[in-house]
Amino acid sequence: MLIATNKTNEQILADKALCKTKTYYCPSCQNRVHLKAGSTIRPHFAHYKKEACAAFSEGETEEHLLGKQQLYDWLVGLGHSVEMEAYLPGLMQRPDLLLEGKIAIEFQCSGLSIERVKERTKGYLNNGYKVVWILGEHFTYKKKLTAFQKACLTKIQNQLVLFHYFVTHKRLEYRYNFQLQQNDTMQ
Repeated sequence: MLIATNKTNEQILADKALCKTKTYYCPSCQNRVHLKAGSTIRPHFAHYKKEACAAFSEGETEEHLLGKQQLYDWLVGLGHSVEMEAYLPGLMQRPDLLLEGKIAIEFQCSGLSIERVKERTKGYLNNGYKVVWILGEHFTYKKKLTAFQKACLTKIQNQLVLFHYFVTHKRLEYRYNFQLQQNDTMQ
C-alpha cells in the first residue's frame, strides 16, 4: 500500500525520505505496518506477516504500485479530486483510486478470479459508486476478449469499454464497441 497513517492519524505517502523506524498504521485495520524502501523496490507500506487485513489481503506488484501513483498524479494534474487507497468502511474495500468521491478505479495487474471482480463491482454499484477497471500490461487485449477482460468491461454511455494502462510508457489505452452475446455476462 502507498498510504499509511501516523500516530496522529495523518495520511502518509510512502517515500524513500521517510524514516523506517517510525511507527505507521494501516488506515483500514489500524494494525502496525512497516515501510519497505530500497534501491530496487518502490517505497510502500506492508503489514507484518502474522497480521491479516481484509482490505489489503492481496499483494501489490511493482507495476501496480507505480501505475497507481502515475494514474493518481495524472488525474490530479487534470484538476480532479482523487484519493489514493480511500477506505470505504461500508464495503470494507479500498479502491486504488477514488475519483470525485464517487468513481472507484481499480488498476488490476495480477490475476484475480472473475467471481472476485464481479463481487467487488457489485459491491461498488450497490453502494452508489461507479467502478472502472483498468488492466495492466499482462492483460492486454489480443483480438478476442478473455473471460477476465469481459468481467472488467466498463459501461460508459451505453458503450462497453476496456481500459489498459502501460506503466513503462505512462499510457492509458481504451477499446470500445464491444458487444456481448446473450450467454456472456458482464459484472
